Amino acid sequence: MKPLLSEYYQYLFAGHARIDVSHMPPSKQAQRKHFIIACIREKFKNMTEDDDLSQHFRRMLRQTGSELEQVLYGNQEDDLGPITPGHALPDDAALLVHFQQLNTHYLFFKHDDKETAVHFQLFFKICKIVNLFLEKSGALDETIGLQAYKMLVWYGYAPGRNPFARIEGHFSAHNSSLSKPLSDILKPDLPINDPPIKKLEQWRKLIQLHGQIAITLFQEAQPIEQGLRKNRLTLPSAINQAASLRYQRANEYPDLASLCYQYDRPQDMFNRCLAIRPFIKTRDKLPHLVVEGSDYGYNGYCLVKMPADDPNAYLLGDISHSCQSIGAASETLVRDGLLLENNGFLVLLKGKKPGAGPPLNREQAIRYSDYKIVAHGYLWNSTSGLVLDSFESLRSGDEPAGIHLLKQYGRALLQEYPQYRLFSLGAGGKTPAALLHEANTPLLFLTDPMLQGKQHLDSLMQFVLAEHNLDERRAALKQRLIDNKLGWDADDLAERIAIDSLYTDSQFLSIECTLFDEKICQLIRLFESVNPEKFKQYFLNKTDIFLGLLYTLKQLNLTADTTTCCNALAFTKIAAIHSLKLLQQQQLLDNTIATRIFSSEAAFKTLTAIIHFLAAWNALNQSTLHSLLHAKTIATRLNFQDKIQRLARKNQVFSEDFSALLSLPPKRQQEALKHLCWLSEMDLFTPPNRRLFLTHPTHAHALQALFMRLKNLHHQFSETDYALLEEHLDKLLALQIAADFLADKRQLTLIAWRAVIPLAIKQQSGTGQLKEWLERHWNKDASFLDSASGRHRLFTSTSPALNDQDIDAPIKPGPPPLTDSRYKNQ
Repeated sequence: MKPLLSEYYQYLFAGHARIDVSHMPPSKQAQRKHFIIACIREKFKNMTEDDDLSQHFRRMLRQTGSELEQVLYGNQEDDLGPITPGHALPDDAALLVHFQQLNTHYLFFKHDDKETAVHFQLFFKICKIVNLFLEKSGALDETIGLQAYKMLVWYGYAPGRNPFARIEGHFSAHNSSLSKPLSDILKPDLPINDPPIKKLEQWRKLIQLHGQIAITLFQEAQPIEQGLRKNRLTLPSAINQAASLRYQRANEYPDLASLCYQYDRPQDMFNRCLAIRPFIKTRDKLPHLVVEGSDYGYNGYCLVKMPADDPNAYLLGDISHSCQSIGAASETLVRDGLLLENNGFLVLLKGKKPGAGPPLNREQAIRYSDYKIVAHGYLWNSTSGLVLDSFESLRSGDEPAGIHLLKQYGRALLQEYPQYRLFSLGAGGKTPAALLHEANTPLLFLTDPMLQGKQHLDSLMQFVLAEHNLDERRAALKQRLIDNKLGWDADDLAERIAIDSLYTDSQFLSIECTLFDEKICQLIRLFESVNPEKFKQYFLNKTDIFLGLLYTLKQLNLTADTTTCCNALAFTKIAAIHSLKLLQQQQLLDNTIATRIFSSEAAFKTLTAIIHFLAAWNALNQSTLHSLLHAKTIATRLNFQDKIQRLARKNQVFSEDFSALLSLPPKRQQEALKHLCWLSEMDLFTPPNRRLFLTHPTHAHALQALFMRLKNLHHQFSETDYALLEEHLDKLLALQIAADFLADKRQLTLIAWRAVIPLAIKQQSGTGQLKEWLERHWNKDASFLDSASGRHRLFTSTSPALNDQDIDAPIKPGPPPLTDSRYKNQ
């Protein structure tokens, strides 16, 4: 067991390693002392059993004079040699200076607060010991000092009590699974305490109760308090206020804004949700069922259909760490669930405490005050039943309850809604397939189509969770097999096609549309004659897959070309069926691509892998498929796939982008893709930015350098701002200089940027001249710094600041003057 922070403190600095057994009878003192020493050594064995760590740790103990060295090593006299600088604890005077420097910057404590300074010294020493010997983070003293200061701010201390009690409670409640809990908890920034935070102790309580989300909110403590005015500071009120600060249109949907804030979603994603909202369905054609786990031995769990107007529907993937959210790879699935009457979401709820009551209120909304979502699935009507696309859970511990309740849900469904004949669960995504295989749950590869929307890869294979009695239909088909056009024995055929394992309409039709069709049976005979070995391998041993592929080819009008059809039957695999379906769904299937897929073993493996890869990331379109099919080397294709995957994570694979890429030389394609990924990962993936990088690839590196500097302004840019950039790409270096200058002066605002751009564009001399001009006018007008706005007059005045003639002239006294006419009235 690793020691707690308070135990480091107690054993190293509070004298707990000083063993006193004088209060015990003399006959028991030695035994008791030996027991205490053994317990202490057990706590610190991670350090003492590591030879390298042990030497450094012992030297640190020697530096502090702690009796712990005697306990762990048997004496305090061995010659250890000098302590290495990185492992030495700074003396208290140096730590006091460090504290004062930090406090001068952050301003949380009084300058002469000696008690807080003493606690800083203690927190620093414990943080350094943890960083060096427990988390092995390699942090420098400057970083450790900031960690100690954050501990003081976020957790405080109570005189006379364990100074580490609050942060240890935080570890236990919120961060017990982290590999480096101290370093990870103390990563977020601190705000500068000016103006002073008025409710600091209330913030500390929020951090103690709610962990990381409260620490994130604390970074905006002043504007949150200002927005709350005299209202009580609670987690919901703080989140609502922070969301209104982050999202410009938060007042249009406050509940969704709060959720987006909690999951750290960007402004553009929130706006995309708002754009969808007016079109959300007002009713659906999905069953209304509630399955309560208490009826089946799973107390606290419930399965319910999510209401269409529930804001959580936009972000279910963020809740379960899957891709089913707006702004993620499966955004189209989420949109269909929100907009289409035959589609929706099923959620597994878990009570926050025993006896949580019913999961829905009178308005049929989920009672999130007492329940939380622990798993979900995309629910849709097929032509014969109801399908849960996959089962997406956050924790594996909820899976047994979820699967059991899904089976009960299926039974209730078929009893209460007789129009359904089947309830099935997609085998892909995060569905716990092992649990279902262990229960011998039937798995289907030939499934029925959706009534609305496009089917995703996760549900091409489905587990049957509940079925109506299909024996009558199976028996009728078995009887009809007597009339099969192959002239084969009916009982033999029934056994080969496993007629008792037919569930879906597609499975029944794969028999009825092939074995009773004379032309199809002629095709089977032709295949037998031209490829007897494959016929024996597939038709005789994998009859269901063979007929399933043949049925798919017939559905897709590919049986007229007997050569292509026979070539396809030589690849009787489930992957062939699914690849054809995926291509057809995206309207990408024609004879040319079908012929190519089945032209050889190598082509089949490559193309089906490409199709499944693109479909898995919801990135299958004409341009991406063409890019991968025409990649000249395997390395090039893998590079394309890597970039597509990175873009797809945010649902940012656009056909038009890849069409533009195809017009570039191969080397430029790779560079442009790399820059698109960078835009995506920096949340700068806007149409104007993409256009700039794709149409001006030679300027991509300079654009990237400038965009990094302007990251916080992009959401404010207009088309005019982008047009001006595109018009003056030869001035990107000068624009970088201007952006750096503004950032150094803390003036990088949209107003300031628009004021300085004309100067950067028009100057003809070196960039040094530009910087000198900016410095000169800054220093000249420094007395006019507006204390209320924090803006310099150079960037707020409506009078001319720079003129065209002076830009490249030698610096001389005189009033500066202004700016591009395109920015008037903006």
